[in-house]
Amino acid sequence: MPENENDDRIRGTSRSFPYEREETERALREYEDLTGKVFFQQPKCRFQRCCCVDSDGKKKVCVPPAFGWMCERPAVMLKADLVTERNQEVKRRMKVEADKVNAKMQLAEKMAQMYLSSGEGRITFRKAAYRELLRRISNKDSTKDDHTGEKELVLSRR
Repeated sequence: MPENENDDRIRGTSRSFPYEREETERALREYEDLTGKVFFQQPKCRFQRCCCVDSDGKKKVCVPPAFGWMCERPAVMLKADLVTERNQEVKRRMKVEADKVNAKMQLAEKMAQMYLSSGEGRITFRKAAYRELLRRISNKDSTKDDHTGEKELVLSRR
């Protein structure tokens, strides 16, 4: 156990992790998920905030490499979402299901358009539209009468 428990944080190391840094980096470099590598090392990355420290754990001031960037240093990046075989299978099934639903929706739309284009479909929807028009007019008239108190409905058909 270190004399000072904060020594690990100050020096940027962790003594509770049972593997050496090099061993961990090698294992991560060699691991690939179904879409490719999961570990990337970049010799120069720019950061908008500088959090550099020297070997003693004291803040080290960097010279900004470009406008808008406060620091440039090596970085290690890990892929946030690993793709496993199970995840990939679930995504594939969801896509197949979505494709089936879309195909059925397109077929239903096509069939509806065919029906609307037919003589029977035109008559059915013309009758429905006429009934809806009568319903709306009667609702409008029931709340508001003309000057004589009589309701008159004049409709013309094509």
